[in-house]
Amino acid sequence: MDSLFIGIYRFFQARRSLFWIVLASILALLAFGASRVSIEEDISRFFPDDPRVEKLSYVFRNAKFSERVIGMVSMADSAATPQPDTLIAVTERFVDSLNASAANYIVSIQSEVDDSQLIEVVQSIQSNLPIFLDDEDYVALDSLTTPANIDARLAANYRQLISPSGIATKNIIVNDPLGISFIVLKKLQTLQFDENVEVYQNYLISHDHRHVLFFIEPKYKASETGKNAELVRRLEDISAGLSTQTIKASFFGAPVVAAGNARQLQRDTFITIGLMLILLAVFILGFFRKKRVPFLILFPVAFGALFSICCVYLVQGSISIIAIAAGSIILGIAVNYSLHFLSHLKHVNDVETVIRDLVKPMTLGSATTVLAFICLQFVNASVLRDVGLFAAFSLVGAALSTLIFLPHFITRKYVSSQSHHESWIEKVSQFSFETNRALLIFIVVVTPVLLYFAGDVRFNTDLSQMNFMTPGLRESQARVESINKTSLASSYLVSQSPSFQQALQQNERVTNTVHALHARGMIQKYSSVSSFVVSDSLQKIRIDRWNKFWNKRRARVTADVRESGTRLGFSEKVFQNFDHLLTREYQEADSAVFSPFRKLFFDNHIIEKDGVSTVITLVNIASEKKANVVDQLELAGIHAFDRQMVTNLFVEYVHEDFNFIVTLTGFIVFAALLV
Repeated sequence: MDSLFIGIYRFFQARRSLFWIVLASILALLAFGASRVSIEEDISRFFPDDPRVEKLSYVFRNAKFSERVIGMVSMADSAATPQPDTLIAVTERFVDSLNASAANYIVSIQSEVDDSQLIEVVQSIQSNLPIFLDDEDYVALDSLTTPANIDARLAANYRQLISPSGIATKNIIVNDPLGISFIVLKKLQTLQFDENVEVYQNYLISHDHRHVLFFIEPKYKASETGKNAELVRRLEDISAGLSTQTIKASFFGAPVVAAGNARQLQRDTFITIGLMLILLAVFILGFFRKKRVPFLILFPVAFGALFSICCVYLVQGSISIIAIAAGSIILGIAVNYSLHFLSHLKHVNDVETVIRDLVKPMTLGSATTVLAFICLQFVNASVLRDVGLFAAFSLVGAALSTLIFLPHFITRKYVSSQSHHESWIEKVSQFSFETNRALLIFIVVVTPVLLYFAGDVRFNTDLSQMNFMTPGLRESQARVESINKTSLASSYLVSQSPSFQQALQQNERVTNTVHALHARGMIQKYSSVSSFVVSDSLQKIRIDRWNKFWNKRRARVTADVRESGTRLGFSEKVFQNFDHLLTREYQEADSAVFSPFRKLFFDNHIIEKDGVSTVITLVNIASEKKANVVDQLELAGIHAFDRQMVTNLFVEYVHEDFNFIVTLTGFIVFAALLV
């Protein structure tokens, strides 16, 4: 093999112009390829490639609730008297400023409750009442239609009509004097997953009136950190401008955290690689005492990095910035190749001799290290596979550059001027550690002690610490958690099918199981799309149930309502509306009927993308009951996903991957040493 590299050296040594043309062309091609690679800044790529994690990651990547930014205007002093009107005024200024300065980065801002959407929901319920009634509702309806309860309900509704209450309630009673619609409307309360928030002057405010919340839907996904970085900067500027000693404006959300992670990763990458370069330069200058040497040593390293990124582009098109951030580690390994070359040159003063002496040990040593990094392709976390790919290609490029290109940077003047003066580094390297009895005894004694304490090392199961957050952002997170304690502890039940109707049918079966567990007190709270967005097949069943229920009761109930209503003074129009409610022929509702529900309640829980429909049910389970509930759901064929599950799987896979990689790399190194 040494004859190959010596032949290449002699060929280009006799054709210097061709060498520079070839080198420049290769560098240009590598630079072009490297410039095309896509840099990914998604920290979730640390997670293992498991179907369960992938489904949860799919939800987080595509569900709107994971892409929203929560804006907050709060009382700065928790002991101060609440000032809800002042908080609302500041919130309005916050929203106006965002609309003025960040409109290009925002799809919408939801700061007020839209009354018109609520009216549409009520109208949809009244026009399609049977499809919103479940089995339990008919128990209530059976009780409601007794003569005594009809009298009581009509009397209560009459008092409601003559009172100064909202017009929406009066419209419901005029069309449904018995109040059947209220059975369905009460179920809207179950959709309020957070009980610590109420509506005040059409704004969402905490029960203690110390926090006003609004929601920002960014134009770009959380993974598009470069584009969201500008939105975050403008949010920071606006928040700082509105915050005072009494009022605190803040924000929090996945896009904000992701943008902060990306910004910090970029800074850390520059700092670590920059410090490594400075330290290497100082070390190299101290050893070789020539200004040109740092360039000579770092050229193969830079070539290897360029070669690696270009190869990664050709193989997979993208690379995690976390893998590039590991460049300081790769730099420390790759620099050894050129360091060995120039160090050996100090002793022999002949380039061809150096090539001949180093080809075999360098290629063998490089092969074992490259193979060890390639072993990372068998781990479950994609970011670690990126690290392995980037490192392997970097070392291949650095080794080839050292043996092919670096020799041509060595001039005769450089070789002839080499004189061997043994430095302190060389003296240390020549010390015979393996023959020092005291050192060997120390190692033998200390190793079991270290092994004993190594068993006490525990994996940090708080994966939130993987995210970088500024103190201000952590304060915002704590504020969100204090307002909405259940949302961050929610579990997700995912129903996924090729068509939306199939996904709804699957979610209806999930909801039945969840409802049964909730009735037994095992689930604290749940929010299901199927409560109000009903599949075609279930609609038919419910319409049939409605018709059968009223076939034997319609005449009696309408007569009782007319008799009781006449005594109270209801108009004939009210009776006609009620007759129409019971006698009309109901049909399956189309998507337009459910549109108000989706816009107001379920837009965040439905994903329709790439020919796949996903419906998400949120459940809140007490920690002491979670294991039992998860087992019950598993028996019903339902998988619950949450952040703790990701943590547990991460620990499990890291343990398996570590053992596998240690075994495989140990075998590779042993085989190389044996050869």
